[in-house]
This record gives sequence, C-alpha cells and structure tokens, in this order.
Amino acid sequence: MPTVQVVVPALHVGQQAIHDSDARFRLAVCGRRWGKTLLGTLECLDVGVTGGRAWWVAPTYVMAREGWNPLKQLARQIPGCEIREADKEILFPGGGSVAVRSADRPDRLRGAGLDFLVMDEAAYVKEGTWIEALRPSLTDRLGRALFISTPAGYNWLKELWDDALERDDWSTWQQPTAMNPWIPAAEIESAARDLGPTAFSQEFLAEFVEEGGTRIKSDWFRYYTPETISDGKTKTKGYRCYDGEFIADAETTRYATVDLATSLKTSADYTVIASVAEHQDRLLLLDIVRVRMEGPDIIPTIESAIERSRLSTVWIETAGFQLSVFQDAARRGLPVGKLIADKDKVSRSIPLEGMLARGDFLFPESAPWLLDLQKELVAFPLGAHDDQVDALAYAAAKIGRSWMSGGPMMA
Repeated sequence: MPTVQVVVPALHVGQQAIHDSDARFRLAVCGRRWGKTLLGTLECLDVGVTGGRAWWVAPTYVMAREGWNPLKQLARQIPGCEIREADKEILFPGGGSVAVRSADRPDRLRGAGLDFLVMDEAAYVKEGTWIEALRPSLTDRLGRALFISTPAGYNWLKELWDDALERDDWSTWQQPTAMNPWIPAAEIESAARDLGPTAFSQEFLAEFVEEGGTRIKSDWFRYYTPETISDGKTKTKGYRCYDGEFIADAETTRYATVDLATSLKTSADYTVIASVAEHQDRLLLLDIVRVRMEGPDIIPTIESAIERSRLSTVWIETAGFQLSVFQDAARRGLPVGKLIADKDKVSRSIPLEGMLARGDFLFPESAPWLLDLQKELVAFPLGAHDDQVDALAYAAAKIGRSWMSGGPMMA
C-alpha cells in the first residue's frame, strides 16, 4: 500500500488475498461488482508512489475511464502529484508514474518498460495484444502483471487460466460476486432472476461457460398474436401473449434500434432495423428489416419502418460513419436518438439473454423473417452474422436493469 497517508476503501477478504500474493503473474476471474477496479487501482498506486512505472490497460477507451477516474481521485490526496488529463497519466514526486491505456490500438502499447501492468477485463483484450505488445514490456524490469476480468466463454483467457494452473510464477483466483460483502444477497438473487442461466454463471459466478449455441436457447422463445377484443361497444387492438396477458396497442411505446452496415457484398454484414413495442418490462418484436444496402438507401428504409410500425423513436449507433447517418436523419426531421456503444457484442447481449430466458421478449407467432432470426440467435456468438442479435440487444438495453452498468448509452 502507499507509504503516504491516503484514505482508501477497505479491501474485502477476497481482494486482500490477491493483493498479498507475491506471484509475479496473478489472474483473478471474478464476478460483476466483485471489486476488480478498486483492487487494480490501489495496486497501480502502490507502484507509482514507490517510484515504479505502472499501466492500466482496458479493452476500449470508454472502459479505460473506469480505471482512470478512481486513480485520479486517489492521486489527488498525494502531495506533489501531477495529473495529466489529456495523456491519462499521473506523475508522482518520487519519479513513478501510472498511465491508463486502451488496447484497441495495440501498436501504441509497444516499447514501454513497465514494473507493473493491470489488464482490466482481460477476456475482451485480444490475445496478440498481451503476447506481442504487453508481455515484452515487462521483460527488462522483470515487471509483474495482474489480470482482472469476468470470463467470456472459452476464449484465450480460459487457455491462459489452464496454463497458469501449471506454472510456478502464476497464481489464480475464481471469485463470484457474492464474495463482495457490500453487495446485498437480494441484489444477486434479483440478477439471477433477470439473467439467463448462461449469463448469470459467467457474469456473477465467474464461471467459464463454453460458447457455441449455449448462450441463447431455442426453448426460451415465446410468442404473441395480434388480437382485437370488444366489450360490445369498443374494440381494442392489441397483442395476446403466450401466457394469456393481453397488451393493448395504445398502452405500448414503439421504437426501433438500428445496426448499420453499408455494403452490397455477399460476405458483408447486414443493416438491421428492429422495431419493437414496449410495455412495462416486456418487449414485443414487431418487425425486422435485414438487408444489404448502400448509404443513400438507409434513410428511406428507416422512414418506411417509422411509417409501417408507427415508431416514436429510431435509435442509431453513432460510431464512425454511422454518425453521418444519424445527422442526416435528424436534419430531415426524423425522430432519432443516439446509441453510444461502450461494450463488445457479447456483453451487450446479456440483457437480451435475460429477457428471452424470462419470457419477456416476445416474437410474432408467424413472420417471414422469424426463422432466420432464430437461427442467428441460437448460433450467437459463433454464427456467421450477429447483426440481428445486436439490434435486439440494443432494444433490451433500453429497458435495462438497475444492477447493470457500462451498457449501451442512449441519448
């Protein structure tokens, strides 16, 4: 811990065990809200205060801020620290430093000599980033590394875990969310109800779950049929759900989420517009548009979806070229909102998996696009395409759950 007086939150038993380990390489696979960020930031601070050079590396720039913000808050308590906001770097009076870096540009991670490295959400960093860029940075100083992550199926982190079990210079820990004494048991029980079993095992129990048709089950699919009921005087249009509930059309909020692509090549991704009706905690999928199209055709296609499904808002991701589509739609007066993606597609799919498992995301009993959609869902994340999954995941994220953090933002 830092030798200067810094007020920091107490570590719980699981965090303390990892902190006290003298293994050069430590791999902690933990559940959501276990306390990975606190542990990693305190250890980076230890190194910087004592004159060493530490890096906090996260999969994306947005995720890197999860480490940068608490690091700044702690560093402000240390006299003489220089906080460089633009560079995401903290310089300590003894010559040490802590920098926060993003792994989405691995070429920028080469060349540094490090005493300590934290790889945050390591399962979502590419294996080559560790092997080719970050592992060599620890060589000349015999630097140490701490991997902190929730699992992400049987990817490279699982292979690293299996290898670490056989090596003397590595130590491993697998700790569920329940190890954090400050997370109420009722909250974990609520998450178990909200999530599908696969997602809960991974995100809260910290278990490696084999992928390939196991994240979304076909027996989770539930359906509705359009229906008009009458009391003899008034006719009410709506939807009859599989469990008998009737949802009046007038009581729903209708919107669409859009996953954009602009190519006509047969190997390219599709543009997908998913139109839904929201009622309390349920979503009814009204329509799917899934086509390969060129840029000029996107806005007219969105306009048609608005008219056909009577949409109040169309949510469009605003990364890269998609921002220009959003701006063009707004200039034309279309009711559009911004989607800001700060997670990978598998993480984004978690609320969708939960809704499907609970029977709260319903499909029409018959639709020409239904079979293709369901094939894509059960193949996710190893299928040839995942555009429809992503569009539905955005729709599920709009409802959200209180325990989720860091999901797609909507503005």
